[in-house]
Amino acid sequence: MANRSNPTGIRFDVEKIEFVKQREKLKSNQQVVDLLMNKYWWEHKMPIPTHKETPPMNLKESVAVSAPIIAQPKIRKTPQQWVNEKREIEDPEIYKKWFSELEADPYLTSKEKSAIKQS
Repeated sequence: MANRSNPTGIRFDVEKIEFVKQREKLKSNQQVVDLLMNKYWWEHKMPIPTHKETPPMNLKESVAVSAPIIAQPKIRKTPQQWVNEKREIEDPEIYKKWFSELEADPYLTSKEKSAIKQS
């Protein structure tokens, strides 16, 4: 176990701490705190493991495999671009998809959407 800190008085929600103790089969509140601290440590800090402690295997895999998710910026279409796309559509299924995308576009006002549909 790691170096101990000075005693600190902390209050817990009794129902939550009992739930964790029963589910994880722990005997003391200190074991609950240690469990939660270790879980947070291995999920966020990922220090170099020593011979005393190694992260649980499921945390090793999830951290190693998961890559950061990079959000793609949403491309904003002008009303003219929507009209040009509409003119090129021949297939009814593609038109339905185009129509639903037009309705979901957060950058257009309802007035602009109506004008695009009528063009």
